Amino acid sequence: MTNTAQLRKQSYAFLLTEDKQRVVRRWRIGGIAFYGSILALLIAFAATSQRPPASQANLSSDDFVAHYVSNPLP
Repeated sequence: MTNTAQLRKQSYAFLLTEDKQRVVRRWRIGGIAFYGSILALLIAFAATSQRPPASQANLSSDDFVAHYVSNPLP
C-alpha cells in the first residue's frame, strides 16, 4: 500500500498535529461546558419553578361538572 492509502485508513485524529488536537480538545471541552451549564440551569429552573394551580372542582358548591360514561352499544 502507498502512504496515501494508509493515511486514509487511519482515523482523522491521527492525521492532526498535536497543536490542532489541542485546539479541538479545547473546543470540545468548551462546548460541553457551555451546553452542560445551560442544561444544568434549565433543570434547576424546572425543579424550582411551580406549576400554576389548576382549578379544582369543589363538591360543596354547584360549580362542578358531572361526567357520564355510558356502556358502548353492541
